[in-house]
Amino acid sequence: MSGYAVALLAALALVAFLWRGAGMTARAAGPFAVGTSRLSLRMPAATASADVRLWYPSAPRRWTDALSGSAPGALVDAPPAAAGRPFPVLLYFSGWPETSIQNRRLIAALVSQGYAVVTVIYPPAATGRAATAFMDFSSAATYRASLARADARVREHARDASAVLDGLAALDAGTPPSPFRAMLDLRRAGIFGYSFGGAVAAQAACRDARFKAAVNLDGWQFAEAGRDGVAQPYLLVSDDALPSAAALASADAEIRYRAQLTQEDYERALAHFARHGGYLLVLRGAGHADLGDDGPPSKRALLTGGDSTTRLQRIVATYVLAFFDRHLRARDTPLLAQTPPRYPDARLQAWPRPAGNRADPADRCASDGS
Repeated sequence: MSGYAVALLAALALVAFLWRGAGMTARAAGPFAVGTSRLSLRMPAATASADVRLWYPSAPRRWTDALSGSAPGALVDAPPAAAGRPFPVLLYFSGWPETSIQNRRLIAALVSQGYAVVTVIYPPAATGRAATAFMDFSSAATYRASLARADARVREHARDASAVLDGLAALDAGTPPSPFRAMLDLRRAGIFGYSFGGAVAAQAACRDARFKAAVNLDGWQFAEAGRDGVAQPYLLVSDDALPSAAALASADAEIRYRAQLTQEDYERALAHFARHGGYLLVLRGAGHADLGDDGPPSKRALLTGGDSTTRLQRIVATYVLAFFDRHLRARDTPLLAQTPPRYPDARLQAWPRPAGNRADPADRCASDGS
C-alpha cells in the first residue's frame, strides 16, 4: 500500500472518529456540551472499587475538543456550565456483567438537555464476576439459585445507589472542594438502567424515596421491586418479544424457564402499574440488544431495514427525556399522553397514579436487609 493510500485511510479514520463524536452530541440536540470526570466517593466495602463517573453539562467548545474525550463527544474534566444550575441528577446502572456503559448516546442526550448523570460500573478485576453466568436456566435447581443470586445482587447494588447519593450530597456541599459545588440538585434525583441495571434502578427507587422517578430499560425485576413494584413515577421500556405458548411449555429447560420468567415478570409489572400507576413503552420490532448502544443490533431490528436500531434508540431517548422532564422538572410533556403516538414503532400505555398512593416506599423495601 502506498504512503498516499495509508495517509488517506488515516484521514478517513479521523473523520469517522470526529463524525461519530460530533454525532453523539448532535443527536443529543441540547444546548450543553458533555463533560465527564471520575469521582471518588465513599462506597460500601464490598464495592469500594466501583468506577463512578459524573457526566455533566459543560459550556459548548470547539468541535476539535472531541479528541480529548474518554468517549466520543465527551470532554474530560471540562469546566461545568455556569448557566442552568443546579442540574437534576440521574444515576445510571448497566446490564450484566456491569463492566461497561451500555447507553452512552442516551446519557449524552440527557446531559445535553441539562441533566447531570452519574454512571456506576464494576471492573471485572475487582469483582471477579464477568465470567459468571447471570441466569442459569438449565434446570429447576439452577433456576431457583439464579433467582436468589439476582435478588441478592440487585439489593447490593441498590444500596450502592443510595451510597452514591450520599457522596453526591457531600460533593455538592463542597466537601471535599470540587468544581461541582452547588451544581447538583439532589432534590430532583432519578435513576435509570439497562437490563440488569434496570432491575437495580427499580429496587433503588423501591428502597430509597430520594429517587423521585425511575426508568427500567428492558430489565427483569427482582427482590422487593419485583414483588411490590415501584411507588414513584416509573417507566418500563420493553421490546415486544413476549414468549409463545410453545416456549412456555417447551421440553427444553433453557427455553421454558426463560419464557416463564419473562411472562411472570410482565404480568407482575402490569399488576404493579395498576396499583401504583406508571408507564409501559413497548417498541415494535425491537430486540433486547436494541435498547443499548454498545453491541450489534438484533436480528429483528435488522429485518426492519435501514437505520432501525438508531431510530429505536432515538425514540427511547425522546421518551426518557420527556418522562424525567415531567417528573423531575414539572415540565409539560404532551408526548406521554399523545394519542395516537408520535412514533409508529412505539406503543405507550399509561396508568394513573391512584389517589392517596404513598410516595415513601420505605415500608415495602425494609426487608432488603438495610
